[in-house]
Amino acid sequence: MTLAERYPEHSFGFNGYRWPQMLKQLIAERTKQPNNFDQELKEKLGWYMNGQTDVLKQWIEGAKSSALKTFMQAVQEVS
Repeated sequence: MTLAERYPEHSFGFNGYRWPQMLKQLIAERTKQPNNFDQELKEKLGWYMNGQTDVLKQWIEGAKSSALKTFMQAVQEVS
């Protein structure tokens, strides 16, 4: 959260993602089922870290709207 507050914008434009808000939404979403959420987040971040961008992109396109989906879209755009 400290880094998100220090660098709140994903991009230099006004349309950039706001990291602190996204993290707050992730935390709120996690409260419903922490173990399942943690497992899913780990999986998605693993895809990103291992260069499985096709798998991640396919998941993003098919996933219903959620804080995790929004976060992973933003993470994918950072590279």
